[in-house]
Amino acid sequence: MVWQEAFGETGWPPFRLVDRRLHQYGIDIVEVLRFLPAHLLVGWPDRSRTVPAPEAPMQLTIAGAAQCPGSADVVNTFVGLVQALARLEARWPTDDPTSVAGLRSQDAAAELGLTPGVESKELLRRAFLLSIGEPWSYYSNSGPVGSDGREGWELRVERDIRMYADIHDIGDYWEQRSRQRPSPGWLLPTAPTPVSELFTPQRTAEPDLEGHATQLMVWLFERAEGDTTRYVGPGDFAAEYGLDEARLLAVLEHAARQAAIEVLRTLGSGRGTQVRLTVVGLARAEQVARARGKRWIRFDYLTSALVATAMDTYPMCRLKLADFLVSPASILYGSALTLDEVLLAVEYLREKGLAELEYGQGGPAQALRLTSAGIDCGSTENVNVRNFVSNQPGFSIGTVNNYGGANQIGTGNTQHNTVGSSAQDFAEFAQKVLAAARTIDLSDQQRTQLVQDAQALADEAATPEPEPGRLRQLTSRLRESLTQHATDAVVQGLLTTAQNLF
Repeated sequence: MVWQEAFGETGWPPFRLVDRRLHQYGIDIVEVLRFLPAHLLVGWPDRSRTVPAPEAPMQLTIAGAAQCPGSADVVNTFVGLVQALARLEARWPTDDPTSVAGLRSQDAAAELGLTPGVESKELLRRAFLLSIGEPWSYYSNSGPVGSDGREGWELRVERDIRMYADIHDIGDYWEQRSRQRPSPGWLLPTAPTPVSELFTPQRTAEPDLEGHATQLMVWLFERAEGDTTRYVGPGDFAAEYGLDEARLLAVLEHAARQAAIEVLRTLGSGRGTQVRLTVVGLARAEQVARARGKRWIRFDYLTSALVATAMDTYPMCRLKLADFLVSPASILYGSALTLDEVLLAVEYLREKGLAELEYGQGGPAQALRLTSAGIDCGSTENVNVRNFVSNQPGFSIGTVNNYGGANQIGTGNTQHNTVGSSAQDFAEFAQKVLAAARTIDLSDQQRTQLVQDAQALADEAATPEPEPGRLRQLTSRLRESLTQHATDAVVQGLLTTAQNLF
């Protein structure tokens, strides 16, 4: 049924259509999919769901196509296409290191030794459609190709095509493909970066693949309103975050390999692809979305981002706050930082001696200029104001300055009212963590680390002269560990207590 629909005007039929037709024959497609061999449908089985999404295309692999009556000519043309691409790659010119071996539709018949005509053109088009998503396919495109802009298709390949140079039929091809295609384990997610480490200027200003993939997950979470069955085109995401075609494709592949998204390959560019969040991606997006709303995370990020952005003007190291508020650094995974938050953060930088502020006439700060200490802080590889300040001699922890109606971390300043946290407060917090550690849903390794940090905090607080930087460091580590389990009601209470300590 899928094969008969595949090469019409609509292309691969959606799951909804196949499901309804089978239902009319009294066949339950769920039962069919349970027993369908894993190599016949692209993207199936999908361990995150029992049936595909209604609009998901039912696309056959070349092995699936080979099972269908009447497919022999297309399958043989496909094998010939793979052989031709392997020959092309072997003789591709080496004078241009950026050139990628490839084949265009207008040259394909001659390369395969087929008689030009309507029949061979259609066979090659179908073979091309079956090649999309194959492990040796570096790039595929359908539409205007070449300098003349004529409609057609194009395939490009890299070194992976070489292992198919000696195939003779579809059996040879599938044997080689089975060796090349990674095992299903490649889709299992590796340990992700802790959420707290995602909120740094380096991650947001110049995101690595994981940073962009995380931005994509949060964007999909909001665009699809948390619906894991809803497919969304990533073109708007690429435009919003300034990603070119190559970068978008890399981000999609990275997120897919983390099992965070499902990608529906379509003809053309990555922007024409449809993607959806899996349950793994949904959980990650929810974590990040919750974390970006926490006041202490936003504040820590903002102080570091202000210093890092000011360093971009070195040696002046001066930053207008209005310029910062329209820069990418002011957007935290889709959430814009406010002027009030910025004013709170720059006042903190001033009190810590990291910046001098320039004020308007009778109004709030308009700009900041980093001091020598601020430049030292900004010169580190990964700018982190909290760590820099806590490691300074004589650092005073836990005082809170009132500015603009909001509480702010700061040192004692005779021009402000201050409230401090005693060693006893830290000791009581440590005991609460130790008591809760037995009931929080943690792995054995996580529980052991949490207990060790809490005990170390209790021990430090019990010394005659507790070291402020040590208290701050241990409490921050506990808070970061607890943030990973912020949905727990007990943990939420502990996080509130931790935040009040500063």
